[in-house]
Order: sequence, then C-alpha cells, then structure tokens
Amino acid sequence: MNADWQDFLRAAGATIDDDTVSFDETAALNAADGGTLLADLSSLGIIRVTGEEARDFLQNQFSSDVREVNDSRSQISSYCTAKGRILAIFRIVQQDDALLLILPRATLDNTLKRLRMFVLRSKVELTDASDEQVLLGLAGTAAPDLVRATCGAVPAGVDDVIHGGGARVVRLHGETPRFLVLAGPDTAPDLWQSWVAGDGGATPGGETAWRLLTIRAGEPAIAPETMESFVPQMMNLEILGGVSFRKGCYPGQEIVARTHYLGKLKRRMFLTHSETPDAIAPGTEVYVAGGNQAIGEVVQAAPAPTGGQELTAVLRLDNRDDALRLGGPDGPALVVNDPPYDLTLSE
Repeated sequence: MNADWQDFLRAAGATIDDDTVSFDETAALNAADGGTLLADLSSLGIIRVTGEEARDFLQNQFSSDVREVNDSRSQISSYCTAKGRILAIFRIVQQDDALLLILPRATLDNTLKRLRMFVLRSKVELTDASDEQVLLGLAGTAAPDLVRATCGAVPAGVDDVIHGGGARVVRLHGETPRFLVLAGPDTAPDLWQSWVAGDGGATPGGETAWRLLTIRAGEPAIAPETMESFVPQMMNLEILGGVSFRKGCYPGQEIVARTHYLGKLKRRMFLTHSETPDAIAPGTEVYVAGGNQAIGEVVQAAPAPTGGQELTAVLRLDNRDDALRLGGPDGPALVVNDPPYDLTLSE
C-alpha cells in the first residue's frame, strides 16, 4: 500500500493490518445495505501492461476481446490454464498508453509471474503498479451524484469509464450503483474527504463491506483457494462480458468454446445465504443434506447486515433446489437465490 495513503487512512480513523483496511465495519455493512459506502480497496492490486504489442499479447492470453477496451470502456476478463480452468479474474482499464489489470493482491504475484513466462520476444512490459495508485469503491443511491459533483460526469452503463477531477471512474455490475475509482495518492485524499463530508456523505469502510456488494451483484472472484477450480461459464463470466466466442485462440479456449457450443455446462454460480455467524472461506465445499459427495464450492462470502453470511457459490445445476449444507452433509443450511441477471442469456 502507498505509504502516504496509509498515513491518510490512519488519520481518518482506519485500522490497517497488512493491506486490509477497516473502519466501523457494522456501520459500513449497514451503508452497503441501503446507504452510501466509500470503501478503501487496498486489498486489490494493479498489473500495468505497456509496450507496442501489449494489447495483442493480452488478446492472446485472456478470455475476453481485449480489443474492445479503450479510454471510455473497461472489461471484466479471466486468465485460464490450457484446460480452461481460471487462474485469475480481473478488470482491464486503459490508462493513457497502458492497460491496467485490477485484481486481488492475493492472486497478483502468481498472475504476473505466469504472464511474464509467455512474453518471450514480445514488445511488452509487465509491472506491479499496486502502490502507484489508490483504488476506491463508491456505491449506493447517492453515489452517482457524488461522482458527478466531483468528476463532472457519471459512467452511463456497466463497464463505461469517465475521467475527471483527478480520477478514473468505472461503473460496475449490480442493482445498486457501484463505481470503481482509480486516483493518484495526491488526489485520493481530497476525493475521500469530499465524498464522506456532510449529512449526505458516504460511510467509510473497507474490503469486507465492498465484498458484500460484489456478492450481491453476482460478480465472480478468484482466491488462492479456488484457483483452477472453475471454467469461465461456471462463474457466469460470459454473461458479464468476460468471454468472447468470436476472438482467436487463448489458453483454454477450446474447452471454453466446447462448453458453450455443445451445451455441457453442469454448474453455475448462485447467490446464497447461511445463518451461520462463522466466517466462510473460499473453496468451502457444499453438500446435499445427508449426501456424501460435494456438489459445489464457495466463491466468496461476507457478513450479512441482518445476521449470517451472504455468499456466492458454484453449484451443480441439478442440485440447485435441494436442501444444501456448508462444509459437510450435516453443516449449516444454505439458501440459494439466482443472481441479479438472466442465466439463460448465453444459451
């Protein structure tokens, strides 16, 4: 984390443990549940990709059509193994002549190392730029007005990007207006202070409250525990614009295309809820009550403001309506709901 930004957050009342920032998490979760949340996202990192062949290089590595990314358009994407299993999910944002990959710091080093293996003689440079910029999340009913007041405009649609007021602002998926904000360490404090000021200001929070909104938006994520567990369609990525079936080859493309055209998808990511008060780790297995074989896996989880945990989980479609349990056939019950988008759009 940038040292100046870290000092600012501490002065603003944050508690910082490594790159995990927290404020009053109860207040932050309540803001995520119906107010306006301003979250520090220092748990995310940035890989900067530059060079005259940068776009072609990424086009040959990722599941999305990177050619569609421009100064006003971002994109969710994934990086897969040759067997089509996801190693990382990230958002691609163009900044001047660079393409930025925004992803959890927990998966950044592995992703960067693997990408560098394939650069060979390509005119491409990949660097860890995580501490060069500040990443913020702004969400809630007042969020569009706050962005407009500071930046002069609001991204109109999902994946759209505007820049103004010293920041780049990306509109994200979700029924609640959500924005990813990129700013320099010199301008981020002013943005933060302007957005939390006054009676209509946002409530400060950290990654936990933001994760709750990401879950509710049905947006997937990969943690170290779930690397190589899923193909893109299991995580609904083709519905969210993270897979192109018209582009050329990339690692895993044959598996991803076969799954799409032959209709062999047996698992999807759903929103779920459990009344357990205990934290739930990514990769926790899901069972049918009384069964002896896992039929799904937790993607990520966050505390629910009203109690229990909200989760995304990849589940077998055949078991979607069964009585499900977390961690074992006798574990806490799991209630399943559809994500806030149409799962049939890719059919």
